[in-house]
Amino acid sequence: MVRFKTRAGATPPNLRTPYAQLDHLPTLWDPEDLFSHLALWAGAPAIAVAILVRLLGLYNSAKGWIGFGKSAARVPGVVHEKFHKGTSEQQRAKMRLLLYSVLSVAFSYVLAEIITVIVQLGETHPDATWSVNALKATAVTLTPWPSPVVWTVVIEVAGIGLLGIACIAELPGLRKLVAFWGGVACALAWAAGALLGLSTALMTLEVLFQKASPSATNGLNIPPVSFVVTAAVTVGLCLGLARFLPEIRQASGKAFGS
Repeated sequence: MVRFKTRAGATPPNLRTPYAQLDHLPTLWDPEDLFSHLALWAGAPAIAVAILVRLLGLYNSAKGWIGFGKSAARVPGVVHEKFHKGTSEQQRAKMRLLLYSVLSVAFSYVLAEIITVIVQLGETHPDATWSVNALKATAVTLTPWPSPVVWTVVIEVAGIGLLGIACIAELPGLRKLVAFWGGVACALAWAAGALLGLSTALMTLEVLFQKASPSATNGLNIPPVSFVVTAAVTVGLCLGLARFLPEIRQASGKAFGS
């Protein structure tokens, strides 16, 4: 026989009824305990459901953005395919010829403008380094159409026009002549871009070294940042021009059936 050691007046565990456990539930006589139980048993599942719904919303949103990104990434290919099917090779060549001609003339204009200002600044102030402040301190003015820039644009436009005429009229001699001088200009642009690019990279390293250790570069002739930026822009113009000129020659031949 099992005996239970209990305090006087206590009920053994096996003799307690389920209704006896209701004494531990909160009632309206203890509102704080009742509120904490309700918050615990009703609030915790609600918070879990809210978090789950939020995570599902974020997942669907991310999935939607990923789908949108994939669709947007396919747009250029679809446009290119539609454009390729809807146009002939000759029409596409004419469009490329127009695009590369405009870009080539624009790049040549800016490149000639920069070179003209640097040459004028070097002639009037040989010791000055190219910068906006140095330009303002001198009598050199930045005019929209100085003579070297005008002649550069005129020669390039004339060359593109002569190349088109040679292709239309089937004049191989004129075409070879224009292509030859275009190749010379392309080679010069590549060479200038490569040499100036190397110089710009070295100047950039000098500027970064000066920023990192000003005391170590004290007394050294470090180029100003504006000069480095101008050199980098000039490099981009030279390389872009060298890239456009061969495209003009090829597009001109395909556009006019030569």
